Amino acid sequence: MKEMLETHVGYLATATPDGKPNVVPVGFVQAISDSEILIVDVSFSKTRRNLRENPHASIAVTDFERMQAYQFKGRVEVIESGPRFERAHEILKEKYERQKRWIEYGLQDAELKSKYKQLAEKGRKFRPRAVVLLHVETVYSTWQM
Repeated sequence: MKEMLETHVGYLATATPDGKPNVVPVGFVQAISDSEILIVDVSFSKTRRNLRENPHASIAVTDFERMQAYQFKGRVEVIESGPRFERAHEILKEKYERQKRWIEYGLQDAELKSKYKQLAEKGRKFRPRAVVLLHVETVYSTWQM
C-alpha cells in the first residue's frame, strides 16, 4: 500500500463544512509511518481551505497492474513549517528524479519523451505551499472481484 501511494497518482477527497465535495489528483505523496500519509500541497487553494474548515479527508489510489485499490480515511493537519514541511522538499526532489529516470529509460516514443520532459521540467519548479498530514483511521480495499 505504501509503495502504491508513492508510485501512483492518488485522489484526495475533501468537503466543505456544509458537505460540498472536492477531489484533486495528488502525485507528491509518501507514507511516513503505518498510520500517517504526507501529501505535498503545491496548489491546493480550495482543498487547503476545506481541510482547515473540515479536517476529515480521504485519499484513494489504484494500481491496475497489481489489481489493487485502497482508500485511506482520517483526520488531517495542515503544516506550513518544521521538519515535516522540510520533508516535502525532499519528496518533490525524489519524485522529480524518479520521473526523470522513467522518461529517459522507460519511454521509447520520441514525441512522448519530449512532451514528458517538458512536463517534468515544469514540475521541477514546484515548491511546497504546505503539507497535509493524513492521520489514517481506516483503510478500505476498493478493488472488488
